[in-house]
Amino acid sequence: MGASWRHIHVLIAYLHGETEMGTLKLLPDREHRPGGKKRAITTPTEQAQQVMQEAQRHAPRDCWGQLAYFFEHYRIPAAQGRSRAVSVATETKYMASIRLLINSLAEENIRIGDLGELTRKHLQIAMRKWEATCGASTLQTRYSCLARFYGWLGQELPFKSVKDTLQNPANGRRAYSAVAPKAWDRKGVDMDASAHRVGEDCIYTAMYLRLARGFGLRVQEAAALKPHESDRGAYLEILHGAKGGRGRAIPITSAHQRQLVEDAKALADPKTGLLRPRQLTIKQARTRFYHLMRKHGLTKSALGVTAHGLRHEYACAVYEEIAGVPAPVNQGRNPSREIEMAARKVVTSHLGHGRTSVTTAYTGSVVNIERHQMRHMTELLGQLQAPGGGLQAYMQALALSLGQEGELRVHVIGPEADGHPPQGAPLLLSVGYSDLQGHFKQPAGVSLGEIIRTMAPIVQNQLGRVCFIQETQYLPPDTPTLEVLFQNRKQEVIANPTATPPAPAPATQAEMNG
Repeated sequence: MGASWRHIHVLIAYLHGETEMGTLKLLPDREHRPGGKKRAITTPTEQAQQVMQEAQRHAPRDCWGQLAYFFEHYRIPAAQGRSRAVSVATETKYMASIRLLINSLAEENIRIGDLGELTRKHLQIAMRKWEATCGASTLQTRYSCLARFYGWLGQELPFKSVKDTLQNPANGRRAYSAVAPKAWDRKGVDMDASAHRVGEDCIYTAMYLRLARGFGLRVQEAAALKPHESDRGAYLEILHGAKGGRGRAIPITSAHQRQLVEDAKALADPKTGLLRPRQLTIKQARTRFYHLMRKHGLTKSALGVTAHGLRHEYACAVYEEIAGVPAPVNQGRNPSREIEMAARKVVTSHLGHGRTSVTTAYTGSVVNIERHQMRHMTELLGQLQAPGGGLQAYMQALALSLGQEGELRVHVIGPEADGHPPQGAPLLLSVGYSDLQGHFKQPAGVSLGEIIRTMAPIVQNQLGRVCFIQETQYLPPDTPTLEVLFQNRKQEVIANPTATPPAPAPATQAEMNG
């Protein structure tokens, strides 16, 4: 009955929050279900359908009772990897998705009494309701759980993927390609120094960080690792704690990796062989790990890093070693197709994934990165050049005031000029005034310093970002630049010579205050 108690514990938390433990009647295990002779076990889906039918007979017109019976008597088999039941965390996702489906339908005045009443239309209604508030990853997870659940109900869905259930199919498209580096070294975070600080609180947590960077291990894999058993000489065998049950062998190719394995073996508990205190479960070890990450400020909000970023760092290092060039996310250029695919296959194998395409989430793709950069540059220029914006009006007023003897030009400068996302950095602009021959000079009647002081708060108010501006003539020659073009009203003055050019609009007190 151990498995049944485990299921009931989860059910109380996610399905029967309003029901007391004592009111749930424990039923016999599925091998001894009521109803006479045992039926032969066929496919997992047919077995699930059989248990679902018994659940409907056991609790007629009670969808929650049917779910409680079903999950008590059925262990969900893993869809991938070795033959096993799914973890409690995965099982919880199934339960939560089903509960959300029924509750979301109730909010639309659709009451479900019996699970057999659920139709594909109900699924579509719920998915489109969630579409307004959930991201692609959440939508995909819920759809995957519910699509399998509908199979247990004996219903075949006409949808090929989550996108077929949504109002806008683009909302179900996950971004599998990294467009900005997530590695700690690219964020300027010293992993060795960080691990040393963390090690003063917990030497095991520090080792998890080192294994993540040295072998690309997940936290759970490190907490479940038995270094003495896993050390196969030329490679490190990962089996326990592997995601999806997909074990893998990671080659030990450097002296640094060999020393890391030896350090892990020396740290392992002599009785259990594990890299964690013997009184802690894997879940407790993970909880302690993330607690110490927060304690030492090793978070996305504080430093822009996560523990998973060390897997990114390892993946990019392996890619560069095989391909001979940095990963695309680190601004490397694509090698030949054959070399790139060979590098991606190695990275996929080392990280424990099943599809080569997933590696772009770590290493990036030149095509996707260039597309992302172009989209960012286009959006930024559109914001700066907005016809009704204060910057456009100010530039037009300056053009009229300065006359025809020169030209005032504005550029985006720095990494953002190449389309790299700012990630909270201020917007950098440069302003320069040149004569018709292209020689820099000071404009007549107003200084560039005064123009910069007036323009900065206008841009800041228009874009909602801090803006720093400097004179173009003092930029280093290799500074990336992207010119911002504005609609010019000089032709209106030539067509109507009696018009009086307005003076540049002075900055208001609110603009000066930002």
